[in-house]
Amino acid sequence: MDISKLNELNAAENGITHEFELTHPVNGKGIGIKLKLISREADAPRNLGIRLADKMRVAEAKAQRTGKAGVSFAEIEQQGIDLLAACVVGWEGVEEKGKPVEFSTAAVKEHLLGINWVREQINAQLDEQANFIAA
Repeated sequence: MDISKLNELNAAENGITHEFELTHPVNGKGIGIKLKLISREADAPRNLGIRLADKMRVAEAKAQRTGKAGVSFAEIEQQGIDLLAACVVGWEGVEEKGKPVEFSTAAVKEHLLGINWVREQINAQLDEQANFIAA
């Protein structure tokens, strides 16, 4: 294979998205909510991850200097949620009280990412590299 084409397979460089339907955590049946994801390696989530890691590094260094508590678990969890939200770029079928909910990153955080099994399903899709590589 021509190695110059390897980057062409990389979804992060080519804007490839992956859609999947959330499934009920007990019976495994689709619940009618479809999410569109981009790879963690795409610019937006990757850059956010770098900024969050830098912020955490600075906070930990300050904590060591001052003898105060470092980054809390809640802060680390929120950073994970922020990174997941950056990977969700669209949705279908999300309603609240019978009315469609307009997509936004804030809406993803508010309506979906507070639910552990939803986060787990998104992470599982993001972990599957084949979802983000051109055939």
